[in-house]
Amino acid sequence: MAVDALLYLNLACYGLTLLPFVAYIIMLFGHTISLIFAKVKFHAPLHPPLEDWPGVSILKPLHGTDPNQATNLETVFKLDYPKYEVLMCVQDIDDPVLEIVHACMNKYPKVDAKLFVGGQVVGINPKVNNMMPGYTAAKYGLIMISDAAIKVHRDTLKAMAGAFSNDKVGIVHQMPYATHRPGFAGTLEQVYFGGSHAKVYLAAQMLGINCVTGMSFIFRKYVIDELGGLASFGKWVAEDFYISKAFVQKGMKFHLSSLPAYQNAGVYSVRTFQARMVRWTQLRMSMLPHFLLMEPLSECVTLGAMNSWAVWYHLSWNPIAFFLFHLLLWMLIDYWRLNLVEGGPLPFRRFDFTVAWVVREFMFLRIYFGAIANPNIQWRTRKLRLHWGGTADIIAPKIKA
Repeated sequence: MAVDALLYLNLACYGLTLLPFVAYIIMLFGHTISLIFAKVKFHAPLHPPLEDWPGVSILKPLHGTDPNQATNLETVFKLDYPKYEVLMCVQDIDDPVLEIVHACMNKYPKVDAKLFVGGQVVGINPKVNNMMPGYTAAKYGLIMISDAAIKVHRDTLKAMAGAFSNDKVGIVHQMPYATHRPGFAGTLEQVYFGGSHAKVYLAAQMLGINCVTGMSFIFRKYVIDELGGLASFGKWVAEDFYISKAFVQKGMKFHLSSLPAYQNAGVYSVRTFQARMVRWTQLRMSMLPHFLLMEPLSECVTLGAMNSWAVWYHLSWNPIAFFLFHLLLWMLIDYWRLNLVEGGPLPFRRFDFTVAWVVREFMFLRIYFGAIANPNIQWRTRKLRLHWGGTADIIAPKIKA
């Protein structure tokens, strides 16, 4: 009996060590193809000029103000593109962002810009509710959603709209990145979005896996209209995932822009970064429950710890030495990828990168268990309770921001 128990224990240990080993090989493959894709894709020459550029309606959902709000909004008015309109959407009539909106409209009177105040309630998603009047009024066949915190590069539309010359392309999206902002929190965001996040995002894009992030993307309007319009996506919290899923189900392709989406929030800190990572993890788990298992198998610290045990169990290697080597290897790869995404010298020291990288990687456990422990998310001034499938109930429709 004791021999049988020992045999079963050994078989269990063998199986438990095999899973992280397989995951490690997959992650190394992901590192490799993301580096190749970043090298080839980012900051590549713009799409050759078209004889007739397609018109683009830019939806700009706005809320509140921060020190960079005016700068971010003004970049949309300065785009180098022949045919576009800016549709700014504000939920509340007393929102202070309205002053910035009117200032931009007065400064750039030649830009086709309109303001919509009040929104339209079509579901629990406040962003969709806010954008509804602008979406309804859009006059072009391509819709771009550009979040308030995005600092838009002057050539963004030329880098994105040209891909729609291929009728099979339904969505063109930008990989999230961040502008350089002073302080440790600013460095932390750049290191994460250009490092470990870019690994997963670029590898998924190259393998044809739905990875579209809704902070900056363009889609064909007629496809969404055939499904009931933007209103039909108001029942989900992560409307971007379900919009892109609809295009995948239609057999259409999604294309990645050569320019990333530059996040440029004026109010940022380590705490707000961590809170956002918890919220994103909660959303992934609610939409795709298997991420409960996949998240630890894709993160540097947890995957390294599991494989350190595996090499000790099978090969009697020193687990601490293996873990330290693993951290160094992944850090160097992320540093290389970050340089490719940045497209030039990094705006901070290697020491700053190292500290930010270590903090983010070891922050994962707090993010992961924080997401599991709490089914509620706070989204701006609303509090929602998530359910499996990406839906949610409103707990508090208005709380102090």
